[in-house]
Amino acid sequence: IPIYLEENGQTEAVEQAIVQSRVKGIVEKIEFEPFQRVEQGTLLFQIEEEEFLIAVQSAQATVAAAEAAKDSAEVAIGVAESEVSIKNAAIAMANARINVTKAERERIENLRGAVSQSEIDTAVAANEEAKAALNGAEADKTRAEKAVDVNKAKLTSAAADLQKAEAD
Repeated sequence: IPIYLEENGQTEAVEQAIVQSRVKGIVEKIEFEPFQRVEQGTLLFQIEEEEFLIAVQSAQATVAAAEAAKDSAEVAIGVAESEVSIKNAAIAMANARINVTKAERERIENLRGAVSQSEIDTAVAANEEAKAALNGAEADKTRAEKAVDVNKAKLTSAAADLQKAEAD
C-alpha cells in the first residue's frame, strides 16, 4: 500500500541566472522565453540602437575636430617658423647695413675738412637708422619665436584632445 503525505511547502530551482544587458537602453525585443534553456552567446535582448549611433557619430565628429585643430596648429607652427627665418634674414641685412653705414660714417669723419657737416650728419643718421632697423628686426624675430611657442602649445593641446577623443 503506497503511503501519501500531504504537507505545505515551497520548491526552489536548483540553478538560477540573472539576465541583464551589458549596456543601458530601451529594450526593443526579448529574444528568449522564460524558463527556456539558452546557450552562451545566444541573443537575449535587442536594444534600441539610435542612441548608440548618435553617440558614435558624436565621437567621430569630436575626433575629426581634434584632428583639424592639430593640423591647424601644425600649419601655424610652420608659418611662424618661416617668419622666424625671414626675421633672421632681416637681421642679417640690418647688420650688413649697419656695417656699411658705419664704414661710410668713419670714412666721412676722416674727411672732416673735405666734407660738409651735413654729409657727416647724414652718415651718422643713416648709421642710427640701420641700428633702429636691426632692433626692429630683432623684436619681430622675438615675436615670431613666441608665436612658434604658442602654436606648439596649441599643438600639444590639440594632440591631447585628439588622444582623449579617440579613447572615448
